[in-house]
Amino acid sequence: MLSLLRNHTRTIPPLTKLGYASLDQYDQHTNMDLLAIIRKTIQLTNEHSVRSNKRTDAFHHEIGKLVISWNPSWTYTIEHAVPIPCGRSKKYKADIAFFDPTAKLVAVVLAKCSMNNISQNEANLDNVKIGECVKVRSGNPEVKIYCLDIIPVRRPYYFKDGSIKHWETTDIEKDRESSKGWLTMMQAVKPPLVDDKFVIYTNNEYPTPDTVVCTSIADSADFDRFRNTILAMRPTP
Repeated sequence: MLSLLRNHTRTIPPLTKLGYASLDQYDQHTNMDLLAIIRKTIQLTNEHSVRSNKRTDAFHHEIGKLVISWNPSWTYTIEHAVPIPCGRSKKYKADIAFFDPTAKLVAVVLAKCSMNNISQNEANLDNVKIGECVKVRSGNPEVKIYCLDIIPVRRPYYFKDGSIKHWETTDIEKDRESSKGWLTMMQAVKPPLVDDKFVIYTNNEYPTPDTVVCTSIADSADFDRFRNTILAMRPTP
């Protein structure tokens, strides 16, 4: 297992060798990388479907590669869809799993990229995440569990025939407060079902009912917090 994980570790040279004069410039670079990942995910959605495995695999894999690139001295390895112990014998494939140099599982990220009918599916999405967290936690009491959601500020609500019923919009501040309430509930048990939750908002355009284009990250506060949280997991040299 350890040799397999090492094959997915990427070494990044110092910032100056990458052409960045400051950490601020590098921050802009990683934000642009996130935007590129979202655009790629949406492109695959346009080509296949919202439930496409190609779309999901690309999203998780690219987020994992981005996390590895955040620090030249990163010593963890990151894998997508790795079976991890759950309870007595069952194994659950985590979206993104973090391992230390000894191949010990230290953190799991459950990542979602939702683009439509969110008001209808919000409760179901949360229930799915709760179920996933229970599976991970049942066999891994000390592992960190993080939820990462990417949601457009404005998105279509579709009828079953594919026509748009209406457009939904998000009040970011109210939505963030709602997320805090969900997080508090998930942290109420010990060990907590979730250690933290991050919601990244995007600006999307919909030229046709079947085509989505992501134009920008509407609010990157949680992305910055997500990056800082993951970087804080680095082992002390």
